Amino acid sequence: MKLTCDSAPLLTFLALVKLGLHRANKVVDFPFSLSDRPQELVRIEVDADAAGADEMVVRLYPSDRLLRFAATAGAGNLDDAGV
Repeated sequence: MKLTCDSAPLLTFLALVKLGLHRANKVVDFPFSLSDRPQELVRIEVDADAAGADEMVVRLYPSDRLLRFAATAGAGNLDDAGV
């Protein structure tokens, strides 16, 4: 069995957030730490049927909490960015 990890959706989202904050000239404390559970940052979807019976694709997406953080920080609501 072949296992493929597609992190492009998550990495693209993080790059866009970084670019948006950089363009807005904002510095925001990231309200997550390395001790947080992975599901605080990442939503995982597994697709075993995508590429055939002998392959499984795991896709990484930003979690709802990470999406809320980006929305509040991007809107300038830095007091609420700690979601």
